[in-house]
Amino acid sequence: MISNSLFLNNLNFSYKVNKNILDNLNITFQSGKITALLGINGSGKTTLLKILCGIIRHYSGTIVFNNNIINDSNFIEYKKLVGYMPELLQLYSNMTVIEVLEYLSILKNKFISFNVVDILIKVGLEEHYKKKVKELSKGMKQKLNLAQAIVNNPKIVLFDEPSNGFDCNSILMFYRILRQLSDNGSIVILSTHHVNEIYSNVDNVVVLSHGKISKEFNINELFNNCKNKLYVYFYFYNMNYEFFNYINLNYSFLKFNDNMLIGEFSMIDLINIFFYIKEYKIVVNNIRTEDKEFSIYLMNLL
Repeated sequence: MISNSLFLNNLNFSYKVNKNILDNLNITFQSGKITALLGINGSGKTTLLKILCGIIRHYSGTIVFNNNIINDSNFIEYKKLVGYMPELLQLYSNMTVIEVLEYLSILKNKFISFNVVDILIKVGLEEHYKKKVKELSKGMKQKLNLAQAIVNNPKIVLFDEPSNGFDCNSILMFYRILRQLSDNGSIVILSTHHVNEIYSNVDNVVVLSHGKISKEFNINELFNNCKNKLYVYFYFYNMNYEFFNYINLNYSFLKFNDNMLIGEFSMIDLINIFFYIKEYKIVVNNIRTEDKEFSIYLMNLL
């Protein structure tokens, strides 16, 4: 497998003066690893993906791919290496499925007829290749969106909220394709706010909050620290109405009030809770478990 790397150095972006959408991002992405960008709407995930795929170009800082800084002289060649699945793709409604893929692969200078057919089979559209886009269901359009992103065998593949519109079987298919891409040497980056999907499907997580990196962690390291449910005591400095409702609706607990949450949680429960703690700006004074070292580890995640 050929190793590829993508490095962001002090990346900043703003629409208005003194209002950064992305604020001093420093991230390294490697082939063989699937990275999830986690964050609520407005955290900067989509903007970052648009910069990486070349839609947005007026940013400050540097993007380095395989030790080459991306600039005007190599930008066109760089774009040919990137596949991008936006949250919503505006497709040509009167073109057929196969016409869309053939057209886009020609634009990307990667037209190979058997590759287009292989992609159709891979995403489950082989029986619908003659259908016009306007005849497709939402789920089929999303599969076509996925197909166009990978038809050129990209070295960097970007996905923006990709599971929206997919049923359960399609989500399994999607992550299976992502793993194949990663294993074959592609750098795979997806943005999502569906925390429950990522824990068994990605390798690394970058949490974005208000355009900044609030946390980075490796999924395996996280779960190796806690394989079973455990009792966790959260001690809060403040409380937020939305966070209070989220906990009440989604978890069973022994005690929950403005100052304390006590319950038995799995690691994925904790990831979800941590995510909303940060987004709702809840200040945690302390976290306590039966394992003192693990308690410190959990506090460090915040």
